[in-house]
Amino acid sequence: MKANRVAVVAIGAVLGIGVTACGSADAGDGREISNDSFAEEDRTWPFMPPEGTVYCDENGAVFFRTEGNDYAVNEAAQESGDYIDPAEIRRTGEETDEGMVTGEEPLDDVIEVGEELCD
Repeated sequence: MKANRVAVVAIGAVLGIGVTACGSADAGDGREISNDSFAEEDRTWPFMPPEGTVYCDENGAVFFRTEGNDYAVNEAAQESGDYIDPAEIRRTGEETDEGMVTGEEPLDDVIEVGEELCD
């Protein structure tokens, strides 16, 4: 029984190292952004969560990490697979005089900040 546990732990360690080595992006190299910081910079905050981290991978893919989830922000990120569509956390646009919502807030400002990190 002890030998089986050792084997499982050893396999888990090997797999864990493999998963870490295959990771394509690291939010630790990103920039913390928030609704407040965007307001100070006269930018549009497009998300319902009030803060998160924007980061870029080596392929120019820009992601937004919040509440433990990574969202694909630009086209390169969306094409990379395995990331969540940001539509799940996007704020809707402003309400018009007729009471209609004008659509989702644009991601342009988040993409711009993320692409600055790619350089």
